[in-house]
Amino acid sequence: MLNFQELGIELRGSGQHKTWCPECIRIGKSKSDSLSVDPSQNLFKCHKCGWNNGHIISQNPRQYIQQPPKPKMQGEYRPDQLRELKTAELGFFEMRGISKETLFKTGVRGCNKWMPQTKCETDVIAFQFIKNNMRVNTKYRTPDKNMSQDKNGEKCFYNFEVLERTPKRIYITEGEIDTLTLIECNYLNAVSVPDGAPNPTVNNLDNKFSYFTEEAMKLFDEIQEVVLVTDNDENGRFLESELKRRIGIDKCLFIQYPEGCKDINDVLVKEGPEAVEDVLNDAKHYPVDGLNTFKDYENEIIDMYNGVAQEYWRTGWPHMDRHLKIKSGQLNIVTGTPGSGKSEWVDDMMINTVKEYGAKWAVFSPENYPVKVYYRKLAEKFESKNFNDFTEATVKNSISELSQYITLIVDNDKDEVTMKYLFDRIRTLVFRKGIKGVIIDPWNEIQHEIGPREDQYLAKMLRKIKRFIRKYDLSFWLVAHPKNPQRNKDGNYNKITAYDIAGGYTWNAKADNIFSVWRDRQDNKKPVEVDVLKIKYKTDGELGTCKFFYQYATGKFNSWGSSLDDHTKVEDKGGATVNGLDW
Repeated sequence: MLNFQELGIELRGSGQHKTWCPECIRIGKSKSDSLSVDPSQNLFKCHKCGWNNGHIISQNPRQYIQQPPKPKMQGEYRPDQLRELKTAELGFFEMRGISKETLFKTGVRGCNKWMPQTKCETDVIAFQFIKNNMRVNTKYRTPDKNMSQDKNGEKCFYNFEVLERTPKRIYITEGEIDTLTLIECNYLNAVSVPDGAPNPTVNNLDNKFSYFTEEAMKLFDEIQEVVLVTDNDENGRFLESELKRRIGIDKCLFIQYPEGCKDINDVLVKEGPEAVEDVLNDAKHYPVDGLNTFKDYENEIIDMYNGVAQEYWRTGWPHMDRHLKIKSGQLNIVTGTPGSGKSEWVDDMMINTVKEYGAKWAVFSPENYPVKVYYRKLAEKFESKNFNDFTEATVKNSISELSQYITLIVDNDKDEVTMKYLFDRIRTLVFRKGIKGVIIDPWNEIQHEIGPREDQYLAKMLRKIKRFIRKYDLSFWLVAHPKNPQRNKDGNYNKITAYDIAGGYTWNAKADNIFSVWRDRQDNKKPVEVDVLKIKYKTDGELGTCKFFYQYATGKFNSWGSSLDDHTKVEDKGGATVNGLDW
C-alpha cells in the first residue's frame, strides 16, 4: 500500500476527497486543497502543480514503473527494468555527500546492464529522465564513470519536471550528481544537461545540444534567472559559454568555486553544505553594458596578462588577415560600388570560415533568390570548381555540407521581413544550431519604418543590432548599398565610404568594422580592391587596402597584396610591382 504519510499527504478520510498538496508548498506555490486522493485505490493527483503517481502503487513518488511490455516496434523506446540501490551503490553516493533520502526523492535506482565499455553485465546506477510523469530515457553509469543510455531514449534535461513548473530561478549543472548535490542542499530547482560538457573541438556540436528543443526554448523564455553551475575546467567553461549564449546572457548568472574545488559536488564533499549555499547565493549576473567595474573583467584581464588571445577566425586570405581578425560580438558593414562584388566577397569569406573552422552561419540574402542560384554560387566556392564540372555526387555532397553549416532565412510570404522577424529566427538558430555568424544582404531589403529622421531611426536600429549580437555572441555582417553612387568621366564609379550610405555618419559611428569594395569596370584584369575604412580595436587589424583577383569560374577571391606590404623589399628585387600589382 502507498504510504501517504511518508509523502507528506494529510488524509481526511478513507474515500475519495481533496486535501492540501505538500508539493505545492515545497515549490513555493500557495497552500490550497488542490490534491485529489483516493486511498482505497492508492492514487493522488494535484490539479495545481500536476504532482501525481498515475496508477503506481509504490512508496516512492518518483518510481515510474512502465506499463506491461508491448510488442517492440523499430525505433520504439523500451526502458530497462530497474531495482532498488544496493549497499555499495548507496555507499558511492554517501562518499559524495548525497543521502538516501535525496536518492529516494529523485528516483535514482540501480540496474544490471550490459555495458559497451566492459562488454559484460554490470551493476550500474540508473538516473531516470522524466517528462510528463513518464520515463523517456535513462542514463547508466558505473563508479568508474563508464556511461550509457537507453536506446531510442529522448534527449532532455535531467529533472526536466523543474522546467515544466517554470520557477523564477533554476540551476543548470553539468551532471546528474551535481544536480543531486543541489537538491541535497535544498536547492530543488536544479537540472542537468544530459551528456555533460562537450569538448570545444568536437565535431557536429548540434547533436551535443539537441536537448535544446522548441519545448525547452519556450520554458526558458518564462524562467527569469538561470544560474550556470558548470565545472571549472576547459570543457565546463565552454559549456557555460554556450548555455549563456543560447539562453541569453541577460538572464544567466555565474558562480565561483572555492580554491581547490572543480565542481559543486567537490564543494559539498570538501567544504560542506554551508559552502555550497555560499557559492550559490553569491551567484552574479554577467556584466551589463554601462554597469561594469574592472573586477567584472578579471578573468579576461588575467588571460590578457598571460598572453591568451580572444578567439577569432582568420579570413582565409593571408593578406587580409593582417587587416582583420573576425571576432564575435562585432558589427561589420560592407559597402561598395554597384557590381563590385560585395556579396560575392562576403560569401567567400563565409565559405572560408566554414571550411577552416566548421563555422555555422545564418544568411538572409534575398538578392540571391531563387535559392538554387544561391546554392550554385556557394557550392562553386565551397568545391573550388565551376558548377559545370560537378558530378551528381559533388552536387549531393555540397548540398549536405552547406546545409550543415549554413541556414537560410527566407521570406515566408506572410510576415513583413523586419529586424524583429530576423532577430526571432536568428535567436532560434543560436538556440538550436549554435550559429556564430550572420549575413544580412542587403539592408534595404528589410522592411523599415523610418519616420521623419532617417539618421535617428538608423541609430536606434544599429544599437538594437549591437545589443543583440553581444547578447548572443555573433559575428554580424551587413551589406549596405550606397546612395546615388557617382561615376567618373571614364565610366568608373568613385570609391564608396560609409558616408555614401544613407545616414552615413551613423554607420561610421556605430559599426565596429567597415569595408568598401571597388573594381575597375573598364578593365576586368585589374584586381578588386577592398578598402578597410574602420577597425574599432587596434588588436583586431589595421586600416589599408587589400587587393584580390576574382576567379569567375569558381567565384573565389585570391588575395594578392596589401598596402601593409613592405615595398622596399619589392624594389630591392628590381621592380615596383609584386604579382602585377601597382602600389
